[in-house]
Amino acid sequence: MKEGDVILTQIPRADGTVKTRPALVLRELPPFQDLLVCGISTQTHQAVPGFDEVSTTGKAGGLISPKRAAILATLKGYPPLGITLRIIGLLPCSDY
Repeated sequence: MKEGDVILTQIPRADGTVKTRPALVLRELPPFQDLLVCGISTQTHQAVPGFDEVSTTGKAGGLISPKRAAILATLKGYPPLGITLRIIGLLPCSDY
């Protein structure tokens, strides 16, 4: 996986349950190559201006909806193996 990949992964929710969601790989973290990812949502009305990023790449980036928000409040570090169900797309750096 590389920066910009859109993956399907298990993201913990506030109530303790886990949901399969798309996420954006932001960075590989040294020294163990953990991955920093953030959740992606269709709920663009919940995006916080100046904090969250709204992408219009949508389907071209492998997403179902034409407009998605990278919700930075769901930032999470993961070990590189075992977090990804599959890579579903790629968002250009200009989108985040």
